[in-house]
Amino acid sequence: MRRVVVTILLALSFTGLSQTNHTKNLTILANPLSDYLRVSGPEAIDGLNYVIYDGKGKTLLSGVYTDGKINIYTLPKGVYTIELYKQYECYSKSDFIKI
Repeated sequence: MRRVVVTILLALSFTGLSQTNHTKNLTILANPLSDYLRVSGPEAIDGLNYVIYDGKGKTLLSGVYTDGKINIYTLPKGVYTIELYKQYECYSKSDFIKI
């Protein structure tokens, strides 16, 4: 009897966002961070939605990026990922360190 092993690879999105990449050279300013996360890019960023999650994929903060910053004061020290998105399509995804 011959045994066949089938490997199935699944792409998971912790946030449920489309993983279409529309990265626009966005930069997190002053990484590592302590109180506020600021993003810089060639286009206007205000009005984009964001999700911040930990290494296990747990959503910790979410909202709309306004006033040029996101308050991350309540996050404990660690490494996090931020996704900026518009209409359920990932616009940019980046890691940052909270100190």
